[in-house]
Amino acid sequence: MGKTLITIHSCPMFAVDHDLNITHSNQAWREIFSEVSCLTPSMETSALTSYLRDALSVYPIQVEISLAGKNNVLIPYAWTVLSADKKTFHFYGYYLGTAKELEARYERIYNSTTDAIMLLSSERFTDCNQATLNIFKLKSIEEFTKCHPADLSPPFQPDGEASLTKANRMIEKALKEGRAFFEWTHRNSEGVDFPCEVLLSRLELNGTFYVQASVRDISNRVRIQKEIEDVRIAQINSSKLISLGEMAAGIAHEINNPMTIIRVQAELLQKILKKPDEVKIDQLQKGLGLIGTTVDRISKIIKGLKAISRNSTQDPMMEYNLLGIFQDTSPLFEEKIKSNAIGYELNSPGHPVQILCHPEEISQVILNLMNNSFDAIEGTATPWIRITITSDDKKAYLKFSDSGTGIPEKIRAKIFEPFFTSKEVGKGTGLGLSISKSIIEMHGGQFTYDPSEPNTTFRIVLPLSGNK
Repeated sequence: MGKTLITIHSCPMFAVDHDLNITHSNQAWREIFSEVSCLTPSMETSALTSYLRDALSVYPIQVEISLAGKNNVLIPYAWTVLSADKKTFHFYGYYLGTAKELEARYERIYNSTTDAIMLLSSERFTDCNQATLNIFKLKSIEEFTKCHPADLSPPFQPDGEASLTKANRMIEKALKEGRAFFEWTHRNSEGVDFPCEVLLSRLELNGTFYVQASVRDISNRVRIQKEIEDVRIAQINSSKLISLGEMAAGIAHEINNPMTIIRVQAELLQKILKKPDEVKIDQLQKGLGLIGTTVDRISKIIKGLKAISRNSTQDPMMEYNLLGIFQDTSPLFEEKIKSNAIGYELNSPGHPVQILCHPEEISQVILNLMNNSFDAIEGTATPWIRITITSDDKKAYLKFSDSGTGIPEKIRAKIFEPFFTSKEVGKGTGLGLSISKSIIEMHGGQFTYDPSEPNTTFRIVLPLSGNK
């Protein structure tokens, strides 16, 4: 029966006697190991025979033995050994070459990767690679396996959640859902915190579930992102000063005019009060009312200056009415509109269009667009600027048009590039549109030029509050 099975089976099989001489083999065996006649010609046969008999007295065994093939090259195989009489041993082979190559390849990757890779149960780490020891400044795997993930972290994560609580929650999520990916702050043995990306993956080994954690130190990426953000903020603040500088004459006029009105009215009231017998209450009321109105006008200008000049980058975004932001910013350019006889329209729906934003930055975009329009239509026959605010269930739409004839096709692709300008030397920095686009995109929106319109038109789309 055993001989028949050996003959017909597709994997290499053979049988040996108590001296380990090969007595039977199948076609698969002969194609691979045709020159082999004895299992261990260089080994004491009695020792191997004794081992086989002792092992088989309990259960069938598996052994790994590499045998020389036709080209005298050792070929690794795993053999399941069975014996009915403890005198003849039947070997059923499984090629180990691919498995061993994959295992060796995985071992090389495991130990050479710069990502920390570790294995943990629900409570403790059980294994790690060399990169793990490097990243946490530890000396041995034994030292590492004494730790819980929270032991290698500050007490609290940046979001305020306790590291121990959050670590257990993420491990539980990975065990339940199969994986969890998140950012984390770790702390090495020297007490230095560093930001990481962590991928937890569920594994099953011998019927037990584990979690494999891959940890990547992203300190350099975070540093570069901060440097980029610092440059962006510096550009925005610089652009604010430039925009305010371009508006300075109009702003000064806007303040000087009402200040003159206040002074004239104050002098007039003083003259009236010098002749108490001739004082008329309606004159006093009229003069004081005009002073109050003028003070309100100055307050609006100051409010507009504050709205655009302060640095709000560290503030949380707040819900604001888009029309209200325009109204707060308009005192900064109203005088320029009037003095240049520019037709100005601001159309909005009858309901508030609420967006989640830094209002100071949206004011900056408005002022940048207004300055661009002023420069483009200055001196034209019938200059005008028209702004339309609309919305749907999810988004706010802002259409900004002026009487300009549009942007030439050959430079359209460049208008959002930093420092590109089509204005004459000394009249523009080339930062206005690029910064405006950056601000809108940071708010989750889109800022585009619309070439389909006959006049120069920019369109802005922003998510309504609650839809970002």
